[in-house]
Amino acid sequence: EILKTQNAINNAIGTSLAINAENAAQVAEVGEAFGIGAEEAGKTAAALLAVGASQAEVAKMMEETNLMAAQAGVDMGKVQADIAENAEEASRFLSGNPEAIRDAAIEAASDEAALKAQWNTSILGTSPYN
Repeated sequence: EILKTQNAINNAIGTSLAINAENAAQVAEVGEAFGIGAEEAGKTAAALLAVGASQAEVAKMMEETNLMAAQAGVDMGKVQADIAENAEEASRFLSGNPEAIRDAAIEAASDEAALKAQWNTSILGTSPYN
């Protein structure tokens, strides 16, 4: 599972130096514990790393995201997938702040929207669904 996680992160970021085995193992554990799997967890971790999270904090941030999503009554997997898919683009409007991206993804899921739709609507005043 560690290798799947490292490969997902390294492929997304484009370098094999993106995350060490210890931190990749923590990301894989979060993915397995919360039912999204190691590879999907790796994709989310890569997105968070790309927008400024350190490799030492990425697993903890993902765990906190899952707990916050559960508290908000939204699907953790949907939030993690949304971060993986849209964090880099959203970071342009959220100053590369991984915590702000996490919070926006949870809010978007609460509104039954995707992060991209959330920031398009709130920041740009448009929706990709128009």
